[in-house]
Amino acid sequence: MTVVKRVMQIGGAIGAMALLAYCQAALGPGGSVVMEADTNRPLPGAQVTLDCETSRGLEGSEVLRRVTRTTDAQGRYYFDRGDVFGCLFGSLHVEKEGYVNLSPGEIVYKNAGGLGLAMIRAERATLHRLSLSASSMQWHVEAVRKPGARLAYEYSRAHEQFLTARELAQSPEERAYVAANICGPLLQVQASLTPQDLAALAGEPKQWTGKVFLPVDPPAAEAWCQAARQSP
Repeated sequence: MTVVKRVMQIGGAIGAMALLAYCQAALGPGGSVVMEADTNRPLPGAQVTLDCETSRGLEGSEVLRRVTRTTDAQGRYYFDRGDVFGCLFGSLHVEKEGYVNLSPGEIVYKNAGGLGLAMIRAERATLHRLSLSASSMQWHVEAVRKPGARLAYEYSRAHEQFLTARELAQSPEERAYVAANICGPLLQVQASLTPQDLAALAGEPKQWTGKVFLPVDPPAAEAWCQAARQSP
């Protein structure tokens, strides 16, 4: 899988240097790094491709050159000044067989050498994404404990994350993870809702799960969680 990261878009003659300053990996002796997200280890053998682009006005953009570097044993990659010369903006792509790119949607590692990228083995990608959702669910639990908290709002955001996680989880292990780590915070937030909050939630727009739009439905969410927890 390839995910594209647009790293800079500016105008004028300083485009190449602005891209270079942002990407820093072009010059520094330390380069920049591709990491394995769940182990926090450098990932050798990943292919990092820089598309050096310029504007074609109303016709869009044009790739001036495409440069690919392979990460070394320390997971580092490097570009040269010539790689970014004449660029008004650029895109980074990273690929490795059997891996999924998590950048920039979930984790982008910043380090002294420049722009870092994160990958994970394909078979572990879903559980990793679910673990990120579980961590962010705790924010809603903490939020509803504060004076003046907007309970319906916090539940709505937590419910949206729950729906996305529920649709993402396909294997028994993944569904069990949702039941154990995402349902708990969701139901904690739900327990704080007043009848007025429940009435407000009934009028909320449907939420996108990544596949379909579904209503904010606390009883349905609780029923799913209870069933998932009882599943073998």
